[in-house]
Amino acid sequence: MSSSTPLSLVVLVTGSTDGIGRETARQLVSRGAQVVVHGRDGVKVQAVSAELAALCGRAQPQGVVFDLADFAAIRRGAAQLVEQLPRLDRVIHNAGVFSTAGPAAAAAQARGATGQVDPLERSWQVNHLAPLLLTHELLPLLLRSAPARVVVVASVAHNRGQIHWDHLQQQTGYAAYAQSKLANVMFARALAQRFDAAQLSAFSLHPGVVGTKLLREGFGMDGPDSLQEGAATSVYCALAPGLEALSGQYFARSQPAQPAPQAGRADDIERLWRLSCQQVGVPVEWGVA
Repeated sequence: MSSSTPLSLVVLVTGSTDGIGRETARQLVSRGAQVVVHGRDGVKVQAVSAELAALCGRAQPQGVVFDLADFAAIRRGAAQLVEQLPRLDRVIHNAGVFSTAGPAAAAAQARGATGQVDPLERSWQVNHLAPLLLTHELLPLLLRSAPARVVVVASVAHNRGQIHWDHLQQQTGYAAYAQSKLANVMFARALAQRFDAAQLSAFSLHPGVVGTKLLREGFGMDGPDSLQEGAATSVYCALAPGLEALSGQYFARSQPAQPAPQAGRADDIERLWRLSCQQVGVPVEWGVA
């Protein structure tokens, strides 16, 4: 992969104030990209944006602050980006959570934090539904910047995932996390099926096993992979030339990898797309196959 990017690509990285997301942003700007920093804390967003500017010697686009657990906030944040950015070439859906709380507890947390209530299981909402809604809201900007790419950070945990169609919101802990990561892989495949890759291509990936806050809190362990290794596949999927021909592919270690069989079932991909669109309140037909 080239050490610089053509046309100074503009990349939004969700959850880029910490961990793998922050390192992904650092690697992107070191290769010539401009990064829109996203997080829930405005002070941290400003600090990381300044850090990136110092790293590469040029100002970065204004960051954006919103909570991925709040659909209304996602819409407001996306509208801000559409208004302020002349182009957006890449979106890396990096942010993720491992939650042990069911939908009732998640609703109580949302009410206390924001006054808004989206009564959904938190892993499902933040890890899967939020990327779908954010992509939908940013679509006009992405298509104006074609060929654009959407990169979804999934996990090898998707291999143990199952979409619990009749009990979608009753999962907690690892079952909920693995379900959401399987949905990540299926979402990328659904996008690839609905868009001409010359307009929008989509990829999912396993970042490795990195000792992040999510891994420590969710799994009680540190990982063998470094932050640099954890960010590398996201950066590859965002910047590698000619990757449009592999739209819909799942990657690991910056190489195409075989996802779980359940991630490739066409009927399930379509069913999940329709269900997810209904849950976030967007038209099912927003893809342009």
